[in-house]
Amino acid sequence: MDFSKLDNATQWSAFHTEIANMDIGILVNNVGRSHSYPADFVDAPEEEVDNILSININATVKVTRAVLPGMIKRKRGLILSSGSLAGISIVSPMLAPYAASKAFLASFSAALSEEVKGKGIDVETVNTYFVVSNMSKIRKSSIMCPTPKAYVRSVLAAVR
Repeated sequence: MDFSKLDNATQWSAFHTEIANMDIGILVNNVGRSHSYPADFVDAPEEEVDNILSININATVKVTRAVLPGMIKRKRGLILSSGSLAGISIVSPMLAPYAASKAFLASFSAALSEEVKGKGIDVETVNTYFVVSNMSKIRKSSIMCPTPKAYVRSVLAAVR
């Protein structure tokens, strides 16, 4: 799916059809977009800012809204969202829309967690700094920047 095209009714209809009969126990909200390069908010390309907000916020909400009713019906599930320290504790100048979208995700997840906690569903946000990825543009791992495989392994080890 192209999550930047939220108004594409055909793709969302296909998505709903695809998941309609699935027993989805875990939803990993990992779709995301960052800036092509750090820039002051007023200088950031408008389309890029719109895509960051559309993908990181609206697409995540739409997917969660599509999957959550089945979890509630089955009285079980885990929603695990990929957050960022940029959204909760590290001021990120020149990345304001990205940081704001991750702050939204932290707040959304915390509020949703309270709504569904008595329904057998856990909602967690995993906040990281950097991981080797195309989005971060970091190519070599280090003690402060793990590979995706190492990061996922550590996250899943902490999920109870």
